[in-house]
Amino acid sequence: MAIDNKLLRLAGELDALPKQTALKQSKFQFETIRDQCTINTTTLSRSFDQLRTLIDVLENPLRLHEKLKAPCKSLRVVAQTLSQQARLVQPDSPTLTRALDTLKKQNTVVAESVSNLWDEANKEVIDMTQALIDLTAKFDETTQKKLQDALNDFKRVERPSEPEALESYQAARVSLLKIRQEVALPGPVGQFLSSAMGGRGSISDLLSPEVQTFLESHPNLKSRLTVKLS
Repeated sequence: MAIDNKLLRLAGELDALPKQTALKQSKFQFETIRDQCTINTTTLSRSFDQLRTLIDVLENPLRLHEKLKAPCKSLRVVAQTLSQQARLVQPDSPTLTRALDTLKKQNTVVAESVSNLWDEANKEVIDMTQALIDLTAKFDETTQKKLQDALNDFKRVERPSEPEALESYQAARVSLLKIRQEVALPGPVGQFLSSAMGGRGSISDLLSPEVQTFLESHPNLKSRLTVKLS
């Protein structure tokens, strides 16, 4: 009788082993989801903080949407997949692995994209201002010096990461853009240049032979000025 009871107990313990193994596997998977999401959330939060700061300082932030559309869509899909897996008693290992790999990859894509967007935003300001410095050297040395000083101040301000740095960056950027508006050329060219730098240029202005000649002579400006199609 004692032997029968012992055999029954051993049979019960053997039957429980697969369940314990499955529970341990599930525990490991849930811990993996938690740990990887925590790590990537921290990095993503930093990237989106930098993006929000960029949106605050850009004159036309709408163009950022297209640059980040694809990685953000992928991140939403990953979030949905991980949420579904977390609700299962035992997550599907291949699905979980693919989702976490995609999360890590898109995390890197977003960080690099935001960094590149900052570089592009600063480069646009610097290149346009340098083109105006070269232009004003020919007819307005006073404005040229003001532009050069403002550009030097802007270059000295690093990409803002703290509120105090953001204020300095915005002040340097606004000051530089304001001084750029002081560039004044006579006639249709001057009128076009002033309007285009303020984002108010009209495509009809391009019909002027003087404006066309001016733009052909200054390709750096031609590629960076803005005109409206209507």
